Amino acid sequence: MRDETGILKFRPPAPVYQPPLIHFENARRELELARTVDEVKRIRDKSEAMRLYCKQAGESLEMQNLCAEIKIRAERRAGEILSEMEKHKGGRPKNHSHDERGFPRLKDFGIDANKSSRWQAISEIPEEAFEDYIQTTKLKEAELTSSGALLLAREIERQRRIHDIEEQIEKSQPLPEQRYNVIAVDPPWEYRLRHDQGDRRNAILYPTMKMEEIKAIPIQRLAEETSILWLWTTNAHLPDALEIAKEWGFEYKVLLTWVKNRIGTGYWLRGRTEHCIMAVKGHPVINLTNQSTVLLAPIRAHSQKPDEFYRLVETLCPGRKIELFARESRDGWDTWLTSVNVSQSVGL
Repeated sequence: MRDETGILKFRPPAPVYQPPLIHFENARRELELARTVDEVKRIRDKSEAMRLYCKQAGESLEMQNLCAEIKIRAERRAGEILSEMEKHKGGRPKNHSHDERGFPRLKDFGIDANKSSRWQAISEIPEEAFEDYIQTTKLKEAELTSSGALLLAREIERQRRIHDIEEQIEKSQPLPEQRYNVIAVDPPWEYRLRHDQGDRRNAILYPTMKMEEIKAIPIQRLAEETSILWLWTTNAHLPDALEIAKEWGFEYKVLLTWVKNRIGTGYWLRGRTEHCIMAVKGHPVINLTNQSTVLLAPIRAHSQKPDEFYRLVETLCPGRKIELFARESRDGWDTWLTSVNVSQSVGL
């Protein structure tokens, strides 16, 4: 082509469209060679752009999944690199500013904390499980997504934690050989909801457990065929506690409410109460006189239950008694999984 002066001009060739399959093969080769977060993220972003293009263009789900697979594999690889960088601070790509300690910052890579956490979680999926997720999803002709991989990562972590709690409980202390007619449990509920009681400063000093971990405590091996369970719960965890009591094989009967002598904090209402579920297994005998569903008693040290509670249980419920997560020893009660040995031995 010549311009108006007659000089010959060359127009650069138009970009050549690469079919998704070619892009997929090229991206896989690039990913194998990538060594930095920047390189991996660039591959990830290109694959996501191609996936969106395929979706908008009406390409088949198979083509969309080819691009999604590269994206997820890149996120997994980025998570591996980020995890290594956290273990060995300072090992980082060049041409990025450091923070005041000389360590890299996520914003240098154009990544926020949420993405970093998600990608590192995906990177921790065992190789066999990860490949099975990729292949199974494609065979089912379902959409391959990062969210699906993240759900797999969380389920694997959940199962690992349940296994660990069961294993560590067995190792930390031998289970009492005898069985009990009365079992009181004050679980260290997960902190994210405990601060509603006004314990935010102190709560972090104590170990906490997720609902699945509390369910894994072998209460069935401690309980007599006919027994009573007293399960403490916060207002926020009341639905969880009811579910846990049922999981342990107990039938809910009544709710004891501890009314404290001072008000705390809360999101919906300011807290001044704590609850203890009474649930039974079989047909236990009780000595009911004037015991009621309301317990008026002052607050003691953090998480310590009032003496009035123990006196109520002792007069109402005959038989051998044990308390789990006890904050102190008490005559007539055995203890197991105290707050001290849980943090040191169970590792929660």
